[in-house]
Amino acid sequence: MLRRTLLILTTLFCLTIEAQPTFRNLLSSANEARKAGHYQRALTLYEQAAAMMEQQRPSQQTTVLNGLAACYAEMGEYDRAAQCYARLEPIYQANGQDNPVLTLNRSGLMLLTGQYAPVVSMLRDLKCGTEREETVRLSNLAFAYDGLGRTDEALALLDQIIAGGNAEKNDAVLTALNN
Repeated sequence: MLRRTLLILTTLFCLTIEAQPTFRNLLSSANEARKAGHYQRALTLYEQAAAMMEQQRPSQQTTVLNGLAACYAEMGEYDRAAQCYARLEPIYQANGQDNPVLTLNRSGLMLLTGQYAPVVSMLRDLKCGTEREETVRLSNLAFAYDGLGRTDEALALLDQIIAGGNAEKNDAVLTALNN
């Protein structure tokens, strides 16, 4: 009888463990939901992952917070997106990282809220690690200059992107060029 009870309890324990979502599963599902445009579902999953976040590596923490920020921005909740980006900064600093992607993401959010002058200050001298980051930097800077009425400077940056052969890799640049 004791053996049977132990077997049942062990089985129930194993089923309980399997029924609880893992951090990785939550993160994967949240990323898929966000990519599919199901932002509310993604937010729910990211929030569940965030509850487990303290036990995770910094790279996983940044993935959760970036995902949350992207969802909030897509939903027009810019203040909440900005809060997520603010939470990211100390994580990067604690790991001795200067992350241009965080700056680029923050600048994109600022562009959405019409904060053009700070974007110019933020991006003018930013050093990017990849070609894609540099393309986004130039693109965001061009949009900021355009928002400030400095059209010639905006066009010069877009020309620079085209000359580098990176325009077709950036949807925002293609949109700007078509307008």
